[in-house]
Amino acid sequence: MCGTADPPLPLHQVAAVPKAKAKKEESQEVQPQTWEEKATETLGQLLSAAAKARTLSIKLGNLEYAAELSKQLLSHASLLEDFYKELQAALEKKEGDKILRKILDRIQETMNACDKAEARFLSDCV
Repeated sequence: MCGTADPPLPLHQVAAVPKAKAKKEESQEVQPQTWEEKATETLGQLLSAAAKARTLSIKLGNLEYAAELSKQLLSHASLLEDFYKELQAALEKKEGDKILRKILDRIQETMNACDKAEARFLSDCV
């Protein structure tokens, strides 16, 4: 019989389709990041934080009592951009782990201070 479809099976005769087994990937040992990898990752974070500071500065620029805060945010953004340039130059020159570590430590100190200030500012606003 050409062109005829088989009638549907009753529900009790229908078998479940077996699930495809996912391939287990061999677990790889997590390697600690090198200073160069940390520096490369930090470059993107610096640009993102600088852009955020500039955006907030612009938003605060039109508020009545926020001129000083706006200036401080611009100053902070400029500092982050300077860190970016310094870190990028160190990576290009392949100056080594010791120099990268010093730069990254300074960046981390600055970012920690900024995070504390931001948390304090936000808690005051709430």
